[in-house]
Amino acid sequence: MLCAVYHGPRKIRVEERPEPIIEPGGMLIRVLACGVCSTDVKTLLRGHPLIKPPAVLGHEVAGVVTRLGESTKGFKVGDYVSVSPYISCGSCYYCLRGEETLCENLFKVRIEPGGFSEYISVPRKIVEKGCVKINGIEPEYACLTEPVACCIHSLAKSNIGQGDSLVIIGSGIMGLIHLQLAKRLKTSKIIVVDLREDRLKVALNLGADIAVNPSTE
Repeated sequence: MLCAVYHGPRKIRVEERPEPIIEPGGMLIRVLACGVCSTDVKTLLRGHPLIKPPAVLGHEVAGVVTRLGESTKGFKVGDYVSVSPYISCGSCYYCLRGEETLCENLFKVRIEPGGFSEYISVPRKIVEKGCVKINGIEPEYACLTEPVACCIHSLAKSNIGQGDSLVIIGSGIMGLIHLQLAKRLKTSKIIVVDLREDRLKVALNLGADIAVNPSTE
């Protein structure tokens, strides 16, 4: 299969690699869409302390099940799915306190090799707790499941609700997702701050009450 392999800052090459092995309870996914996260961009530009080359980046994945491992349950070949790239251990100091995003073992159970490839292997634990069926949803939208989940978690931790005012610093993709989710929470006022007028216009079109450019105001 073909993969986009990261070999260090500003070095990425399309290479042939063998299909990943499926473990019992796991499954093989043909990648149909993979979002480009800002972490991917920053890693490509200047490296990342936790990502050692050669590596396949990409973790916002949507695809179709092409093969099941022995004893895999809940899915069948042909199912369209969105996949969590990794999963918390559930037993470390942070997991036991409900802070799964700080899990000490967060990257030990993960998809292989990464979303910028034709196929990924999904381990059993992610099949059981980190895969959702997306039948009927276009993969280009379904691959946004992971960033949307991050924003839902952020708003939940912030305890934002009906009648609250909210300031969003930055109207890139994550800021705009926060904006649309906050509208559904019936917040009373949403203020978006950004240095780019084009992004602020998009924010206003999506329902922001006030758009502020600190370089001009």
